Amino acid sequence: MGIAIIFLIGILVNAWVIKKIYALADSLVKRIPLIKTVYNAMKDLMAFFDKGKRGEKEQRAVIIETAVGRMVGFVTRENLEGLPDDLGGPNEVLVYIPFSYQIGGFMVSVSKDQLTSLDIPVNQAMSMVVTAGMTGGNK
Repeated sequence: MGIAIIFLIGILVNAWVIKKIYALADSLVKRIPLIKTVYNAMKDLMAFFDKGKRGEKEQRAVIIETAVGRMVGFVTRENLEGLPDDLGGPNEVLVYIPFSYQIGGFMVSVSKDQLTSLDIPVNQAMSMVVTAGMTGGNK
């Protein structure tokens, strides 16, 4: 019983120390001018794909028809309430369209009727986009 209690205390202390180190590193990175902008953007993007932080229904991969062809995007916001009126109307959603090889992407406001939902998980669609279609397409 004593060994089990010591083991449990060790796990709790280790978890507490790791959380403190992570919080300290996080606060330090958020103070560096250029890095904090990139870090916060990447952190928000990763939170979008974290199923624990967002509901599965909110996450969906879509196809957008454009003049150059079809593009894979990800609905980031279904409701535009609270955003500037010029950004879009009540029948529009925000879609993030990433570039291949993780070099960026852009956000567009699109009418819901211009979207076609993909029948694959978001992480599989992102894998396909990031690798320019070389992986992630198999069901």
